Amino acid sequence: MRNNLTSLVALVLLCGPAVAQDTSVETFNAIRLENSSNPGQYVTLQAPSALTGYSLTFPATGPSNTSQRWAFSLNGSNNALSWYPTPLGSSGQVAYFSGSESVVSSSNLTWDQTNRRLGVASDITGPALRITKTLTGASAPDTLIALNESFASSGGQSATMLSITATGTSAGNGTTLLGLNVNVSGSDTNRAAIFSGGFVGVNTDYPKVYLDVDGDFAMREHNYTSNLSTTNHNVDFDGSNNKHSFIRIGSSLSGEVNVTGFKGGYSGKLLILYNATGHPIRINHDIGSDSVNRVKSGVSSDLLLLPGNSYQFIYSGTEKRWIVAFSGPGELENLGNKTVNIGGQNETLPSSLASYIQVKTPNVNPAGGTYLTYLADGTTPGQLLVVQCLGPKSISFGGTNITTQTSALNLSTGGSVILVWNGSKWVQVGEASQ
Repeated sequence: MRNNLTSLVALVLLCGPAVAQDTSVETFNAIRLENSSNPGQYVTLQAPSALTGYSLTFPATGPSNTSQRWAFSLNGSNNALSWYPTPLGSSGQVAYFSGSESVVSSSNLTWDQTNRRLGVASDITGPALRITKTLTGASAPDTLIALNESFASSGGQSATMLSITATGTSAGNGTTLLGLNVNVSGSDTNRAAIFSGGFVGVNTDYPKVYLDVDGDFAMREHNYTSNLSTTNHNVDFDGSNNKHSFIRIGSSLSGEVNVTGFKGGYSGKLLILYNATGHPIRINHDIGSDSVNRVKSGVSSDLLLLPGNSYQFIYSGTEKRWIVAFSGPGELENLGNKTVNIGGQNETLPSSLASYIQVKTPNVNPAGGTYLTYLADGTTPGQLLVVQCLGPKSISFGGTNITTQTSALNLSTGGSVILVWNGSKWVQVGEASQ
């Protein structure tokens, strides 16, 4: 009976119409694929015991890159298998995708497992490592943090968190080797770097103070040539709250002008003003400008910045004022000499513009026997002044800004007097008569 049934099935298969076999569905507990040429070697396919229902779908085609090693990857949502590239490379190399179906590694990108260190090498133009992060929100997190959580040393050891070494050889003029380039912009306040809790050394490996520079440094000059009014409040020479510490004032002036204060004061900030005009610039003492922009002369009087001279100011964060720190090159004594021809009584001698003044009088006998003169205020405490009478008539001095050794100070022809400015008065310190 069995032989007959087998023959009948064979006859049906041979004589029946051709049938396209698309899918064959069979139910088994497990499938074992055995090597027919080597019995006993096999592969068993069996569903995991934790699954009550499953399906496993193989890729319809093979991978396109035949030089790459591939493995199956299972999609947990639909149990579909797909080809997954396996890395090619050497020990210590970090694998990366070189395409959608290719995972490779390179000797330029390595991981040192022993020392826990990442190595990046590049010989092309541009950065070897680029870190990009879009920061959003009012308190966006840091982009990169290097943290040394523990460092124990018994002495004689050091730890370096970041070391940048730029070396090499190059030929030709104009070649530049840049170790670190920081560009920060686009915010209301931009800070390129913050150093806290340690000393910073420039051209030295062993800084001893917060900023230790072995060599020179420069403060870039701003050449101010815009107009200055007769009186100027809250002056901002460079339009950026005086971020330049050296200001050359080269304006075209028709006479003396007044400046009552400067913007941009911050505790310890320096500001050097150089008068490159042909007229004096008077720095008014503690008036006019907003209180935080004003200047304190130290003697409660104005400062006169003469042509060719300079003043250095430092800002006091405690007093909220600019304080005079230095004057030069000849602000105190080297003001030059002037010869003044007075035309009559009650003329003021230019004692703020010269250290040696020679006075010529009319050849007419004045009322009272002398020509009465006055002295302009001095520029800086300590300024010396010599006044000499060239005649032919005598001169005398008046006003509330002079203190003499006698009740009346008269100079005849050839006579002279020496005075010093104490910040509020001219004080007589010597006299000679001929």
